[in-house]
Amino acid sequence: MLSPRRAGPKTKVTAPSVQPFLSSMGILVGEETHIVDKEVNEVSTLRREYDTVKNTNVKKENEIRKLEEEIETMTTTLHSRMGDTAQLKAQANGIENKSALYQSKLDEELADQGVYTHMIQRLTSEALTAKKATNEKEKQLAALMNELTSSTSALLAARQEKTTSEQTYKKLYEDWWEKKQESIRALDDMQQAVEQTRLKYEILEQREVSRKKHVQEAIGEMKMKESRRLRHESYAQMTHFSEIQEELSDTDIRLLAVEAEFKKIIEAAGTNDVDKIISKFVNRDETLRALKEEHAVADARMRKLREKHKQLNETLGSLRSSAINTRTIYQEMDQTSERLKDIEKDAAALSEKFNRTNVMMDAFRACMLKCLTKLSTVRGSLDYDDHHELSRVMETPTSDLLHMVEQKLNRVLDVINREKAERELHRSEASGGAGSESAHDKHSFVRAPAPSESEQHFILRMSSPNTSSTNVRVRPTSRINAGRAPAMSVALAESVKQSVVRRPHATTHHHHHASNAKEEDGDEEYAHAVEMLTDDDVVIDRAMRKKLVGLVVNRGKRGKKPTMPSQAY
Repeated sequence: MLSPRRAGPKTKVTAPSVQPFLSSMGILVGEETHIVDKEVNEVSTLRREYDTVKNTNVKKENEIRKLEEEIETMTTTLHSRMGDTAQLKAQANGIENKSALYQSKLDEELADQGVYTHMIQRLTSEALTAKKATNEKEKQLAALMNELTSSTSALLAARQEKTTSEQTYKKLYEDWWEKKQESIRALDDMQQAVEQTRLKYEILEQREVSRKKHVQEAIGEMKMKESRRLRHESYAQMTHFSEIQEELSDTDIRLLAVEAEFKKIIEAAGTNDVDKIISKFVNRDETLRALKEEHAVADARMRKLREKHKQLNETLGSLRSSAINTRTIYQEMDQTSERLKDIEKDAAALSEKFNRTNVMMDAFRACMLKCLTKLSTVRGSLDYDDHHELSRVMETPTSDLLHMVEQKLNRVLDVINREKAERELHRSEASGGAGSESAHDKHSFVRAPAPSESEQHFILRMSSPNTSSTNVRVRPTSRINAGRAPAMSVALAESVKQSVVRRPHATTHHHHHASNAKEEDGDEEYAHAVEMLTDDDVVIDRAMRKKLVGLVVNRGKRGKKPTMPSQAY
């Protein structure tokens, strides 16, 4: 199982605002790694304790086997030398007491083994829940990453739209500025043309007024002088030639003045032709009309320029509104970046939790491998495909490995239960052969399995202090147990036959009664452990419940979240 750091490429965050967050996350990661190291050390200590208990159990089982062999040899010598065997009986009693003591110790170790198996089941359930949570968080992280990619694509599209809008705004502003300059130049030209036409019109009016004035003055003077001349001529009929000459001199002076005035008119008109001067005077209305038409054309152009200026102002307002819209887009981008920071925080926390879960799963897997290898060494629990299982156990997932360990543990418990039932059958046969016929009839339904009674029911009944068949509660047999029951019954029958052939029947009733009482007292705790390991509806005694409660409390003190009562019990 790969961690998220090994599974995908690393994403490097380069934003300067994330640096303090990364430093704080580094501190939190250090604290979490310290806590994880503590938990790993505790798991390793528990695993070492479990290994030591298993080693001691194996040693004690070997010692028990040796003691059973010694008991068998002593019983054979006891039956062969029945006459002078008082000392040998004392030694046999001592050996049986030792065997009972070792049996009680073995039962205690088996009870502790039940506690450890319960702890393993609880850790397995916690690991599965953590794995489910990490899978859900990974799905959420993938959804958030998809949302992040969509938001980044939207951000890039918004930036591209912003750049295009800025470029169009620049182009429109340049066009507007050029058109404004052209309109300003056109207005200046128009004002200059209007000013020139106005000046020309004023000059023409001044020229016309001055011409009329000079013509009226000249006509008035000519009339007065003509009348004066006629008067003088009427008077001059009797005057001298001197007066005529004076009048001629006056006429010359007047002609010079008229010529000077005529020159002024020619200079004002710009031509020497009198017809042209008269035509210009006549055509002054047409000139004024042309000037008015030019003024109307200039007004139309000014109106068009004003409309264009208004349109440019409208486009400028639309560009400003688009700039405001881009500002809202920037705000949405900032909000998206804040959401991304929160997502990165959640992703970092989830990755840390996932790494801690991977560490715990690796440690749990190593513990399961050790348990499987040690359970495979138990005599009588080896199957045909154990070597194949041990060869492919490194490639199996943790859940399948846990299932294999449970199957192996069930096989070991079957071996223990089979040996226990065999001893009980031997003890019942020995006590039945030495006792009276009435006692044999009284206890035969207690010490011997019924025809319809299963091996598991018989073992649990023999392990409880009350050996009544109504006192023992056994779960319904599953398909596997139903298929295994005939084979187990055949094995039990074979073991009974071997015990009948191997064991002699010449023992005293008192001796077997004392040994049965001791072993029944020592097997009471063993029955609870066997029932807890083999039954779904678990029955836990008071001492074991205290141990489990103490484990849960100590786990809560170490900073771990305590499990629910349904998981603990």
